[in-house]
Amino acid sequence: MSEFFKNQFHKLANSRVFRRLWVSTPNRVKSLLGPIKKLLPSKTPWEKIPRVYPVLQCNLKCPFCSDGQDYDQSHMGYEVLPTEQWIRILDALDGEAVIFTGGEPTLHPGLPDVINKIHQVDIRIYTNLSYNVSKFFDRLEKPVAVFASFHPNNKGVTTDRMIENLKILVAHPMCRELMGIHTIDHPSNGNVQDHKRVFAEVGFELKVDSDQYVTNSNGPKSCSNSGLSTVRCRLDRFLIGPDGKRWICVSKMIRNVSDGLVTTGTDKIAEMICAEFGRCAPCDEIATIEPI
Repeated sequence: MSEFFKNQFHKLANSRVFRRLWVSTPNRVKSLLGPIKKLLPSKTPWEKIPRVYPVLQCNLKCPFCSDGQDYDQSHMGYEVLPTEQWIRILDALDGEAVIFTGGEPTLHPGLPDVINKIHQVDIRIYTNLSYNVSKFFDRLEKPVAVFASFHPNNKGVTTDRMIENLKILVAHPMCRELMGIHTIDHPSNGNVQDHKRVFAEVGFELKVDSDQYVTNSNGPKSCSNSGLSTVRCRLDRFLIGPDGKRWICVSKMIRNVSDGLVTTGTDKIAEMICAEFGRCAPCDEIATIEPI
């Protein structure tokens, strides 16, 4: 598909008229249109898509997550940026794709309005789905792709509730695509029977990943918070923190350490000499580390 026709298709698919027609379309017909829906996501490589952290908060307290261990409900001292400011920040970015992640990005009260108003058309959300899924997605006017995490044994969260929310999600017209469901191999995330139920009842395979604190590609010492060393660190990801600024890594962003701010443009790989190797977040294992 040429770029011209692809852009026209994006505009049509995200128009208010098309969305209203889609909402009223029977589910059986929607399933037949699945191959057409898959034309909507861009082919932008994952590492080139800005990852946006609207808030550094999470409604869950998973023991294996850097979010749960290293930051709290105070938002780590960051001001929660208003909706209109986020729209200006994201509209200034090139490209048609953006990823909202966290923490739990849906905790930002204005996220649906941000999604509806920014120019990007390929929008993806990392979310734990442990909230009123219908209420959130009913506010959207653009279809989004979702990457879900499965954490059934947190306070107030059960396997039944997680599966029910997944069913609501995949049936919702504003869910363009469920890109995957993952969990961490940890007792707090249910057992094998729970995991099998996801496939049996939702029709999607649950991917079970190892604990990154232990299996980190840069070694378990990278997240041990002991024996700090100095390294050259490069990260081919574009991370936008809750302050709207670019950060080199998740660790420095969640700790609000100012030497982690990046001033290079979107097409530049972030690089720095870091004296804090050992305080990495598990999500930072994609970084390239060279000892100094």
